[in-house]
Amino acid sequence: MNRNKTFDSLKFILVCFVVYAHTTENLYKDRGTAVLVSFLSTFTMPLFIFISGYFSKNITWDKYVKSFKSLGLTYLAAQLTYSIPFITVQAVTLPADQFNIVQKIISIFILPYGGLWYVVGLLVWRLLVYYIAKLNLKFPLVFSLSLIIPLLFGFIDIQLNAFRVITFFPYFVLGYYCNEQMFNKIRKVNPIIPVAILLTLFTGLYFAKNLFYFVMATFGEGSYKSTYPTLLQGFLYRASFYLISMISITCVINLATDRFYKLGKYSLGIFLVHPCVIFIISGIRMYLLPPLDITYPILFDFPLAMVISFISLYLSEIKPVQYWMSPIMFFQKK
Repeated sequence: MNRNKTFDSLKFILVCFVVYAHTTENLYKDRGTAVLVSFLSTFTMPLFIFISGYFSKNITWDKYVKSFKSLGLTYLAAQLTYSIPFITVQAVTLPADQFNIVQKIISIFILPYGGLWYVVGLLVWRLLVYYIAKLNLKFPLVFSLSLIIPLLFGFIDIQLNAFRVITFFPYFVLGYYCNEQMFNKIRKVNPIIPVAILLTLFTGLYFAKNLFYFVMATFGEGSYKSTYPTLLQGFLYRASFYLISMISITCVINLATDRFYKLGKYSLGIFLVHPCVIFIISGIRMYLLPPLDITYPILFDFPLAMVISFISLYLSEIKPVQYWMSPIMFFQKK
């Protein structure tokens, strides 16, 4: 299929928003940051995953196996890189009776660190849509099940980062079934309408009393019991987020530009490299610089996130880093 320039452009923009969300350190202390991150979360990862589904059409078994080998090795390399510094810090700072090295080593292989749940998700989602296509299942059935299952899973008392693989699958399904005609219909809507909807959403979040609960709904992980006062509230927050995010991503698709489509190919590189850059910058700020008393964190964190994004883009083009991001290159014939 032909590449969609608007979606390629959006991939770059969205991954920059992901970096911003991971850069914010004062999310729960600063109201402005919390509102902005909450607003961006209504479409950032949902739309990123929607686009992944859109570009996953016509999956064959051979294509999936190739993808599994490539992404599997990428996951292992990044997982080791992300986890070892955190485990080292915990080994130094935690009391001996609270640190179990065996459990930590096991966690490296079974618990995705940071945003690596998305890489696991790609492998799972592509496998699912391969069988969905093979069985010729229709959209209403697949989409209904993709919504009902995570909503029901919320009643089970578990807390796993990888739970997002289940809760974000509906967006992958929407992207997978979306075609060019649907995309063109969305783009033809008068831009005033989506702008008004997004402004209304932002205003609603700004005046929301229980913003914390909405923020937790955007993460899409864990049980209702672990986060919300009642199971019913947890169910309603998660269900509401599905509705809000689907409206939000439709608005963003309508308003999106294709100006950055050439940068879309760097999105995975930025996604994988930026945690390392943030870790280094956080260490410098914590141990080498005096404490910074920032009155308006939002004015500091957003430019910093853009700098981190472009540093990550630059690093992702360095050959050794490319081998780290894609270890499958070691096994390819030169």
